[in-house]
Amino acid sequence: MREDLATYLREGVVFHRNENNGGLILKMPNGHAVKLFPSKGLLFSGSRRLLRQTKAHKQWRSAQLLRSLGLTTPPPVKIALVRPWNEYESALIYEFQEDAVLARVYLKQGDRFAFWDRLAEDLSTMAAAGVLFIDFHLGNILVDPEGELCWIDPDVKQSKSLVRREFWPRLERMYLKYGRDAIEPEDWTYLCARLRERLPATLA
Repeated sequence: MREDLATYLREGVVFHRNENNGGLILKMPNGHAVKLFPSKGLLFSGSRRLLRQTKAHKQWRSAQLLRSLGLTTPPPVKIALVRPWNEYESALIYEFQEDAVLARVYLKQGDRFAFWDRLAEDLSTMAAAGVLFIDFHLGNILVDPEGELCWIDPDVKQSKSLVRREFWPRLERMYLKYGRDAIEPEDWTYLCARLRERLPATLA
């Protein structure tokens, strides 16, 4: 489905701009969010559109896989392909999570150990299904007012061997990134203990 980029930019309010890759998230008046993915060039992005391999398609499929496992993501609405000559190649439209906050914000004000329990449960569910959340960090997890987790910017791969190889290294990188800011040493110990209780024997 092709959309007019100008309509999104005219009606939406910028909610987040990724300074690293040029991505843009707009909050729309109808309660939706529009995540715009930058073009990789006319030819490359054109082929990705034809093959349904744009970032919007990949995040749509990742969200559907996570939801099939019983995990929560912002409900996806549709994929839109922006006209080829624009600076963006595609858009993922989903329901905006109005009352949710980023995990690293929640950890400063909410029930920390309940959060780690829920995180261990979600990560173990993914691992048992052979699913690895590629860009795993606290900035990709929202927490709603009831303390439930919601996974955003999903990019997952399904491979049991990849999970065995990458699960703990990626978890440790997340700790190194946020340890001084949001994760106390006792939090890390608690999370690892909960994971070892829940993970498949090949990972625990």
